[in-house]
Parts: sequence; structure tokens; C-alpha cells
Amino acid sequence: MELSGGHYHILARLKVSDNTSDAVVATLYVRAVRNGVEQLVASRDIRADEFEEPGKWQVFVLPADINDDDEDVRIGVEFHPGVTDLWCDWIRVQLAGLLHTGLFEKGGIRDLEAIRDGLFTADAAGRAKFEPGFVNNALIYPDIDASKITSGVLDVARIPDLDASKITSGVLDVARIPDLDASKITSGVLDVARIPVLPGDKIASGAITADHLSYGIDASGKGFRAADSSMWDGHSWGDTYPNADMLDGHHAGTGANDVLVLDGNGLVPVGCIPGLDASKIVSGVLSLDRVPVIPYGKLDADVQKSLGRYWEAEDHDGT
Repeated sequence: MELSGGHYHILARLKVSDNTSDAVVATLYVRAVRNGVEQLVASRDIRADEFEEPGKWQVFVLPADINDDDEDVRIGVEFHPGVTDLWCDWIRVQLAGLLHTGLFEKGGIRDLEAIRDGLFTADAAGRAKFEPGFVNNALIYPDIDASKITSGVLDVARIPDLDASKITSGVLDVARIPDLDASKITSGVLDVARIPVLPGDKIASGAITADHLSYGIDASGKGFRAADSSMWDGHSWGDTYPNADMLDGHHAGTGANDVLVLDGNGLVPVGCIPGLDASKIVSGVLSLDRVPVIPYGKLDADVQKSLGRYWEAEDHDGT
């Protein structure tokens, strides 16, 4: 056969029926015509006890160096009879090392300038120096289909920006979650800390019922109506919400700490005004309806004399 110069491994797959002997059962060899003379280039003896077990195929290797000018290269296995039965399945030649011009030409490299300092140039010019189908890691196009990558770990820089729909498992880092408009939240319960203080005009009419009010609420002087006719959420105070008018644990007008309850006009009901000493009234004019009928005996002497002269003039008897 014709082989380009280089370092090779000659492989032979053999088996024996008995592996107990230390006798040589075969010789693996390489012969070639070198400088016009046939020569034994390489050989190795194989003993029966080199087989791991009888009846099992085993591959043996013979290293060999072939020169560029070697001719009529022959490889083979010579059997040595009388030891044990021996079988040969196949013999193969495998390139094992040194590269040379002939190998590049037969391997598909068009131009040896594609190799510099032992590395292939991974650019368009470098790739153009190789036959189609000749693959080397440095020559793979950058737009290779992802299905060709079946092992290893991608560098982070090789991973593109992903749409969120591509993330189907695991937990996102908080830094990856963008600021969201409230309209995007359609389920779940917000943490209380995320709810802002709401002004009164943001609370819809009828949204708050008595169930939402604490007994200790600060009424800021307004209080609640206690009359059963006053309705809350469709119920009178004494009906569904019998304690709805309570502040600080007391109903309006009861207990030691009577609660001031304003009427529908925001005024203090007359019934809630305690008895006052007359000295407390220092301004304004009382309505005549508020002034009682005064008995004659409550009038001082001067008033009585004046009234007596009036009555005499009117022909009264003074009684």
C-alpha cells in the first residue's frame, strides 16, 4: 500500500482459545521498500498470556514511522502455530502523530499557509484554505446552529437577551424584575407596605361599612348619631350594628364619659347641653321661648309697687 510519510499505529484485533502460555503466538509487522531494499520497518511479538481472557477479542498496537520515500508498504500478522488457536478479525492503520505535506494534501487542506505556529486562522481567508467539510474548532462558523452544541457550558457573553416567556423555571433575581405599573398586577395580595395613604376622595361611596371601623376611632369631634332612624349600610344603629355609635366604650349620652353627638346639621343637640349656671351666659339674647313664667313672689318690692300702681289705674284689687 502507499502511505505518506508520518507516524502511524498499526492495530490488529485478535483472540486466542487459551491464554495460559507465555509463548509467542503472533508477530505484528510493517515492511516497506526503503532506499530500494525491502526492510522490516517495525514489529512486535504477541504472547498468549498477553490476552486478558480466552475467546475474547483484543486490540494490539504497533507504532511505526513511515518515510516519504518508502514504497510498497505492507502490514500483517504472522501466526506461530503449536501454541493455541489464534484468530485475526481485522488490521488497521491509524495516523498517530507527526503532520506533513502529504497528509495535509490528502486531508483536505488546500494551502499550508493556513497553518501558522500550529494554529488554524479562524477567519474567512483561513477557512477558504480548507476543503468543504474539513472541521476544526477554530474553523467553525459563528452562526452555527445551537442544536450542534450538546455539551459544555456557554460563556455568559454568548447568551442573548431573553424574552421573559423563555424563562419557565427557577427564581428570578429581584434585580431582573422591572418597575411595574399597578395595572399589571391582576392577582395575589400586595404587601401592606406597598399600599399608599389614600385621601378621602379616593374612597368610593359606600365602600366602608361599620365593620371596617374600630370602636377606638378618632371622631375628631363629629361622633356618630345614636338614633335608630339613622342608617348605616342599610341598617339602623340598634339593628345590625347595635354598638356602631360607641366611642371609647360608651354610647352617646351614657356612662361617666358621655360622648358628644352632633345632629344632622353638625350642631350640638339641645338634649346634650348640661344644666348651666346663669353666670355662664355672658353674651347673646335668649329666645323668649326660653324665658319661663315668673311668679309674682319672685319680683322685688319696687317691681311689685310699680305693678300695683298699674293695676290700681286699671281698677284692679292688687290680687
